[in-house]
Amino acid sequence: MVLLCDQRSKNAWIPYFLKEDNDLNNNIDETIRTVRGLLNKITTKKFDILLQDLKEIDFWYDKEAVTKVSSIIFEQAIQAPTYVELYANLCKQIHQAERELNKVQAWFRAALVPQIQTLVEATTDNQKSGNTYANEYARMKEKRDMIGLLRFVAHLYRVQLINYKILENCLVVFIRSYEESKNETLLESAVLLLIISGPLVDNGDERIRIDSYSQYCERYKPNVCKRIKFKIDDLLQLRQHNWV
Repeated sequence: MVLLCDQRSKNAWIPYFLKEDNDLNNNIDETIRTVRGLLNKITTKKFDILLQDLKEIDFWYDKEAVTKVSSIIFEQAIQAPTYVELYANLCKQIHQAERELNKVQAWFRAALVPQIQTLVEATTDNQKSGNTYANEYARMKEKRDMIGLLRFVAHLYRVQLINYKILENCLVVFIRSYEESKNETLLESAVLLLIISGPLVDNGDERIRIDSYSQYCERYKPNVCKRIKFKIDDLLQLRQHNWV
């Protein structure tokens, strides 16, 4: 029996470019829920399975969906510093999978860079304005998210999804913001980013520049609290041992 067009199942698969706006919105919402569910299960052992499951989700040709998936991964990564390396590796694999589709533009990677810039600027603005916290939990959460951000930026550089210039821009923002506000948390962020990223930088010219930024931060050691003095000492020792 031949089915007429109006008799087809409402659940029949439809190519993304033929879907109505409401269908697209519903599809994106479902994609977001699915991706969040998968990311909540991320571990080293489950990485390959999770990656395969992500590849099978139908979102690759929808720019809005790809951008939202990128945002979710970014959010999850900075909130779980322990798994940052896995998330960076996941981003690399997703970027490669997207390139294999021979699309004109790689939306996933393009969506990562603005998120880094936005979050770094928002964080520095909060610190410069003397942001107060409702409670200790809020303060600790911001601290955890900052460490997650710094580690994620460094490891995105490691997997070559961002270039050295972006890494350097983050350093410059933190250092200049500290010099303007004298908020030691901003200097601490620059020092931590150097400690995390320094061992990952192996290009000769880039290593020289990392050394220069490290020396620049070290000059502020007499002016900061003991906690940050110790971090600067760690940075100095790491640099003197050739970042090993």
